[in-house]
Amino acid sequence: MYVHESAKSPYSYTSSRPHVAARETIKGLHRMAVSKRLRYEILRRDNQTCRYCGATAPDVPLRIDHVTPVALGGTDTPDNLVTSCEPCNSGKSSATVDSALVAQVNDDALRWADAMKQAAANLLDAEKPKLEYRAAFLAEWNRWGIGKGADRTAIDLPADWKASVERFRVAGLPSQMWTDIVDTSMGNGKVLEANKFKYCCGIAWNQVTAMQEDARRILADKPHAPNPDNGNLRDYTSCHLYSTWVWAWERVGPESPSRADALDFMRDLSEMLERGLSAHLELTEQAFLAGSDHAADPSSYLPDEFKTPEQLTSELPLTDEQYERGAGVLNLWAARWEEMSPEEGPTRHDEEEFLQELTAALRAGHDRDWILHAADLAGGFLRTDLSYYLPKPDVQGGGN
Repeated sequence: MYVHESAKSPYSYTSSRPHVAARETIKGLHRMAVSKRLRYEILRRDNQTCRYCGATAPDVPLRIDHVTPVALGGTDTPDNLVTSCEPCNSGKSSATVDSALVAQVNDDALRWADAMKQAAANLLDAEKPKLEYRAAFLAEWNRWGIGKGADRTAIDLPADWKASVERFRVAGLPSQMWTDIVDTSMGNGKVLEANKFKYCCGIAWNQVTAMQEDARRILADKPHAPNPDNGNLRDYTSCHLYSTWVWAWERVGPESPSRADALDFMRDLSEMLERGLSAHLELTEQAFLAGSDHAADPSSYLPDEFKTPEQLTSELPLTDEQYERGAGVLNLWAARWEEMSPEEGPTRHDEEEFLQELTAALRAGHDRDWILHAADLAGGFLRTDLSYYLPKPDVQGGGN
C-alpha cells in the first residue's frame, strides 16, 4: 500500500514494503548518465566510428549504446557498450558503468543483437501471409451489410472467426475463393444473419474437399505415382466428413456429440459411401448441415435424387389415421423406462431412435394394440428398437 507524505509533492509516495522501495532505488541507479571519461574511452576505442553502420564523426553525431538492451538481459559492463551514430541508436537511453576500464566489445553480444534483429524480421515474415489472408477474407465480408448509406452496418463475426479463417489458409484454400464463398452465403436468404459465417465455412470446406480430390487425381495420373488405395481414400474421406460434422456440431454448442451420436453418424456415412455417393457429391455440405442441426443422419440432407426410396417414403407426412394409432405410444414407452430405471430416464437420443421406430411401425400398418404392447416391452427392457417386439408381417393382422 502507498501513503502520501504531506511534506512532499502530492504525487510522491513511500512504500510500506521495503523490498519494493529497494527495487525502485536500484532501477533508478540504472538511469544515471554515463560518465564523460567513460564516453571518451568508448569513442577512442572505436575510433570515433559507429560499430553498426561504419559512419564516423563529424559526419554524424555519435552516441554510446548498449549492444543488448538492459530490458533484454544486456549488462552495463564495458563489453556491452559501443559507439553508435544517432540514426542507429534510435533514441535508446544510456546506462551507467562503474568500471573505468574499457574492454573490447564482446563478439557474442554483437552476434546476439544481430540474431534478435533477424528473429524479429522472421516473426514479421511469418505473420505477413496470415494477416494478408485474413484481410482478404475481411474485405469480402465487409462488402456486405445491413441497410444503406450512412445507416449501413456490417454483419457481426463470431469471436473466433480469425482462428477459423486461419484453418482454411493452412488447408490451402486460395484467398481469392472468398469472393464467391461470401457472395453465396450472403445471397442465400434462407440463412439467418447469425449463421452466415458458419454457412461460409461449410462452403469453404466443400472447396477444400474438392481441392483434395483433385490433388489425389493428379497424383494418380502421374506415371510413376502409386495408385491410391481405395480403402485408404475412403478412410480419408470419412475422417474429413466426421471432422466437419463435429466442428459444425460444436460451433452451435453447447455440447459435443455423444458416442452414440458419433456411432450413428458413422453408420449413416458408411452407408452413403457404400452407395458410391462420394463420386457424385462431396458430402461436406451434408456433414456440415447435420452437425449444425445436432443430427446424426447426414443422408437426410441429400438432394432427393440421391435418396433411397425408403428414405423418400419415410419423409412423407403421416396420415391422420397413422397419427391416431401412434397417439400416446411415446409417453407409455418413456413411463415404463422410468419405472424400470428411476434414476435415469431415456435420453434425447433414445427418444429420437424410438420415434423413428414408431414411425416405421405406423407406416408398416401395425395395429395400435400391438404397437402399445411392443412399446411397453421395449420401455421395460430399456430399449428403443420397437420393431424387435412387433410381430412379423406374416403373422400381423389388421392395419391399413
